[in-house]
Amino acid sequence: MNDILVSIWCVTYNHELYIRDAIEGFLSQKTSFKYEIIIHDDASTDRTAEIIREYEQKHPNLVQCIYQTENQFVKNQPSIEWLWKIQFDNCKGKYIAICEGDDYWIDTKKLQLQVDYLEMHPECIMTAHNVIDLNHRNHTVSPVNLYLEDGVVPKERIISQKAAILTGSMVYRKEVLELDKFFLNAGIGDYPYLLYSLSKGDIYYFSRIMSVYRRYHEGSWSDTMLDSKKNMIYRIQMIDLLRKYNRYTEGKYEKACISKIQEQVDVIIYLNNEKSKESFLGLCRKCDEELGEDYHDIFEKLFQIWMQIFDEKYLNNTIKEFCKKNSKTVIMGAGRYAGILAKQLKYQGIDFEGFVVSNNQETIKRYMEKPVWKMKELLNHKNEIGIIIGINPIKWDEIMYTCEEAGVKNYMCPFLFE
Repeated sequence: MNDILVSIWCVTYNHELYIRDAIEGFLSQKTSFKYEIIIHDDASTDRTAEIIREYEQKHPNLVQCIYQTENQFVKNQPSIEWLWKIQFDNCKGKYIAICEGDDYWIDTKKLQLQVDYLEMHPECIMTAHNVIDLNHRNHTVSPVNLYLEDGVVPKERIISQKAAILTGSMVYRKEVLELDKFFLNAGIGDYPYLLYSLSKGDIYYFSRIMSVYRRYHEGSWSDTMLDSKKNMIYRIQMIDLLRKYNRYTEGKYEKACISKIQEQVDVIIYLNNEKSKESFLGLCRKCDEELGEDYHDIFEKLFQIWMQIFDEKYLNNTIKEFCKKNSKTVIMGAGRYAGILAKQLKYQGIDFEGFVVSNNQETIKRYMEKPVWKMKELLNHKNEIGIIIGINPIKWDEIMYTCEEAGVKNYMCPFLFE
């Protein structure tokens, strides 16, 4: 009979400097239940395997190790299905606690607290907690206090990652591993099963600090994100996952998904804002070749948005058609993006009436030699006017609210990733 309640799952690769901290944190747990420690070494080339063998020999009834002879993460990219299968097949516990080999736990009551809550609340699929951020780049230590009080995390905050739940803090029910196929092909860490978990139950968060997250040390995930190609591939995969997740949830969290997609687009644009057209296109092509044909449409749309922002002579054909269909056109916004659109329209010889802003926005009366109206001033003519949204759509929920409140339906946004 299996009496193990919790399986501690640790994936490690070249963590010889850190793995002892992780394992000692596992062994220090004080619990009223039985747990197991499973360490998966993904063909480390340093002394990591040697160190975990040492612990395996000292604690043969507690520590079990899986030693790969070939790096599975590289071999199976972008899918993580292989990892989920290994985890599912080897973990005996009702609950799984995650900690990667370069992070570690600092609270001996961590498992007991999290599992007690899960046992008492069947509607809860996962628990997590505050952590300490150990930054190896600037040698700082700071608490990541997402919440000052314990409580259930609003699902939109998890999608937006305003509650960026870190791997080393998670304890979840084993059924979280029974993900649908597209989650497994995302190739972007723990975010897919956070999204999947939202459809299965609540995520409860403890304000107590119980683990340490190492960042920017050599070989870490955060360190690899400094590479422009790897960073772009990661964010393209995020965009793809969120589009599919929006369909999977039948638009239940659409605004949060759109805002998160736009955040990825915004970071890509920001990181490449000094590149020439040819240089940015070249980076897109390299990433496109690596990811394959399933991502072609994402790169095409991304390049189109980049051109819309940085090329004053460029104008999306959709905008041209939109302007033709409307007898009057206005630009929503009176900032950078609105100014970009105004210049592009002028260059293409397309006239527009002026700019419109939300009713509560303080602004000037004229911008770029055109009038600026409040939304309420246009309401009597809203059915005659087409609105081009010249605002960064990272604030799409606010933009939609402004349009919906005014009853405006005839609008489009060339900066929106659709």
